[in-house]
Amino acid sequence: MIEHIAQLAKLKLSEKEKEKFSKELLQILDFVKKLNEVDTSNIEPFFSDLKNILRKDEIKIKDHKSKVKILIKQAPEKEGNYFKTISIL
Repeated sequence: MIEHIAQLAKLKLSEKEKEKFSKELLQILDFVKKLNEVDTSNIEPFFSDLKNILRKDEIKIKDHKSKVKILIKQAPEKEGNYFKTISIL
């Protein structure tokens, strides 16, 4: 499973890292299993009035073309000024 996750994330892991992350993933999954066993039937749902406290997205065009060129050069696959990705549909 760790090798598959690493492949999806395009990570190269050593055998030692694979072993370490496998153990950590098992610990996380065991913890989630324990959480799923907790009886929450008498617990009221918690709702909060969420507000966006982050800044608004603003386009700041400053030397935009050179930044695009740098980004496109780093892309594993490209087509013109666009990143080329696999189809997800």
